Amino acid sequence: MKNHFTREGEVFFARKSTVDLSKLTTAGLVDVDLSGLPEERFRALAGLFILQFLKEKMRMEGWSPTKGIKAIVVLDEAWKIASDERSDAITIVREGRKYQFALIVASQNPTDINEAIFSNVGTVVLLRLKFQRFLDYVQGSLNFSDYMRKEITKFGVGQAAFDMAFQSGISFSDTFLIEKIHGEEPLEEYVVDVSEVAKSIEGFSAKYQSEYLFEKTELTTMLSEYGIEKEKIENLFKKFDILGKRVGIREFTSQLLTLGISKERMVSFFKTLGMEDELISVILRGIE
Repeated sequence: MKNHFTREGEVFFARKSTVDLSKLTTAGLVDVDLSGLPEERFRALAGLFILQFLKEKMRMEGWSPTKGIKAIVVLDEAWKIASDERSDAITIVREGRKYQFALIVASQNPTDINEAIFSNVGTVVLLRLKFQRFLDYVQGSLNFSDYMRKEITKFGVGQAAFDMAFQSGISFSDTFLIEKIHGEEPLEEYVVDVSEVAKSIEGFSAKYQSEYLFEKTELTTMLSEYGIEKEKIENLFKKFDILGKRVGIREFTSQLLTLGISKERMVSFFKTLGMEDELISVILRGIE
């Protein structure tokens, strides 16, 4: 009877839960991995539900005079959750300060982040942005100078711009440059060029970007989870290195198919890069 109101193959939310929601804010570091859900709409629904729970818990607990920050909610590449103005992510960033909840949002595509988040967060960290529409959006949201915009396009590894809301008035700009972010070793970035499929999508340049970045560790983790041997993964990146760490989408998908990665798994990876459904559909049709 519990599956009566669900479609065939869509019973994910009709099953008995194995997650103790009360532990989301009390068990220390909690990682909610939604990659096992087959479609973006299911991942978005699950993410939005968890955010709604956190928002209500935040309001119910109220402010505590004896504690600092109670919980930090981190949204990584949560493009659908962070872009919708009705999302509870926006409620948390607007109200979280008085309830001692904090929010961190990370994305390769700044247009995935609603302007309400930009206007309410205390600190924004910008790494290199090359696409004009990304720069237009961020500059319009943060109101930094054209000089700062030009510098952001020239960033190398470890360089960043910080935009911070200070407690008291300051005599300098809210946005400033950092020559080097110290911490972990720099991540190796690769580029997937999808311009090969541009001609089959009307108005492509206005809708989508032609390049998507991914990190070596990101793809390595995915391939390892699917049982690909370490030697084969290393050989794959050697091929990408020969191409100057820039690979066309057809070559990229061909290499993944050779390794035994299914199209369904590719969809999940492309989603993490921020690719839109229409673009992914065209890419997959090209390898049928």
